[in-house]
Amino acid sequence: MCCIFEDIFKNYHKRYYDEPSLYNITMKQRSSDNGKLHFMVIAEAKLWSDSNMYNFKDGFRKNYDNILQIQLNNVKYLKNIKSDSVFSQKTNEFSHETVGNFFFNFEIYRTLMNLRNKETKFSGNLISDDGEEQIINCKIKSIYGINVNGEIKYNKKD
Repeated sequence: MCCIFEDIFKNYHKRYYDEPSLYNITMKQRSSDNGKLHFMVIAEAKLWSDSNMYNFKDGFRKNYDNILQIQLNNVKYLKNIKSDSVFSQKTNEFSHETVGNFFFNFEIYRTLMNLRNKETKFSGNLISDDGEEQIINCKIKSIYGINVNGEIKYNKKD
């Protein structure tokens, strides 16, 4: 199964749309502390992406504006109550994870990194194969608490 994810990641730019795009999105984010909701926002925005994929080179250089830009248009709901917990502190600095979560190739990369870990347990069962496309049921359980269960449609011609 690791080979499939490696192939998808390596050939991502050939298989998926990689031109600049502008999307109308609804952003939803929340955080809680000790079971109490402290922050929640629902907002309309425009999301621009240069290539519809996470560019790791720009990410390492922290050139996040080259990868993704978000224009906030309308805040529909905002709840922001300061938590007095010492464990709820956040920084304003962006990270690979924050920006990467918007992109499918980043998810593929993250899954691949978990699969390469010797402690990760995974299995895959071929459900169907029509000669061109395979449907594979997969389960991945990493030591970091990440569990992935689902189906992969894999086009063998690509």
